[in-house]
Amino acid sequence: MLKSFLLGFVFPLMWYYATFLYFGNYYRKDPRERAGLAAAAIAALICTTTMFITVAVILFQSL
Repeated sequence: MLKSFLLGFVFPLMWYYATFLYFGNYYRKDPRERAGLAAAAIAALICTTTMFITVAVILFQSL
């Protein structure tokens, strides 16, 4: 489990994959996965927001 957690920081696209699984109700097959999939969805949201803010700052700073 720790390896998968650390792999998420190296490969954030897995967060988006887990988000699709979460919203597709994959956790109904195995309820133990619900917390991990929700955490991945939150991490994907934070990563996306951070990327948008970073790109906006870089673009508007050059104006």
